[in-house]
Amino acid sequence: MQRKKNIRLLIIFVVLIMINATVILLDNGQAQQNIDRYKFTMIDTSQVNKITLEQSGEELVFQKLDNKWQINQKYPMDERMAGLIFAVMTSVETSRAAGGPGNGGIADRLLKDGVLVKFYNGKNAISTFYVGGNATRTTSYMMKTTESVPYAVYIPGYTSYLAGLFELKVSDWRNKKAFETSWSSLKSLKLEAVKDQRVQLEIAYKDNFFKVASVKEVDTVKMMDYLEKTTNLLIDQYIASGEFPSYDSLGLAQPEFTLIVEDADATKNRKLLIYPQIGKDNQRLGKLLPSEQMVIIRQRKVETILASNSDFQAGN
Repeated sequence: MQRKKNIRLLIIFVVLIMINATVILLDNGQAQQNIDRYKFTMIDTSQVNKITLEQSGEELVFQKLDNKWQINQKYPMDERMAGLIFAVMTSVETSRAAGGPGNGGIADRLLKDGVLVKFYNGKNAISTFYVGGNATRTTSYMMKTTESVPYAVYIPGYTSYLAGLFELKVSDWRNKKAFETSWSSLKSLKLEAVKDQRVQLEIAYKDNFFKVASVKEVDTVKMMDYLEKTTNLLIDQYIASGEFPSYDSLGLAQPEFTLIVEDADATKNRKLLIYPQIGKDNQRLGKLLPSEQMVIIRQRKVETILASNSDFQAGN
């Protein structure tokens, strides 16, 4: 008897759960009807040729010139970052409205501290909104410039802080490629060391192919692999004077290695100075010439470009 009673109670409990779940689903469905999930989604970004990000009186301008993205008409933009911002805008969805009482003045915070984003097709702004987040950087919000209600936004399957993309510094958007050349336009490459005589390399294009100084029989596969990696070397971070005080004085010292790259186009000639490692630091200070731009490169990347002529001797 008690067993039957327990079964009946269990059935009633399950039914109540089902009814409650149905009510929740109906309520959610009704709420979702009032929210445009794709309020900020851009269906087609192919016509966008300019993007501006404005925050605290400072403005970043990304502009497509000669089919390449530029930052403030000064720096080449990392094409991967350009692709990322478009991927975000074609995937972003709204989850809920975040305006009204009890929401901590989200709209006011976006107007004051948020990033004003504008996408252009020619001279026409086709999408303009504010973007920002909460104090703990766990929730992202967007708000149309023509409205006063912010919305919590997300990308399905993406859990990181979405608004953080729009808050990046100019150095984070820049192309990280150290050299503009490629092995197909490379004229010569020299690697010089101040003290380590084992690191002395000279490769030059002669008689329709690359030659390694003082090496009669070159391991061409090894050499081409080296040229491919070195001409595509990516720096890890651009830095400004005062950003890392310990590096400021180091930048005045003598570099440990100098990598000289000459291109068929002389305007693309570059030098990369690499300074001594500080203790067991896993990164190195570098300087790009002629721009005098200070950079940081991880030690493991530096190790891949350190070589000597004899390393490319066939059979080694």
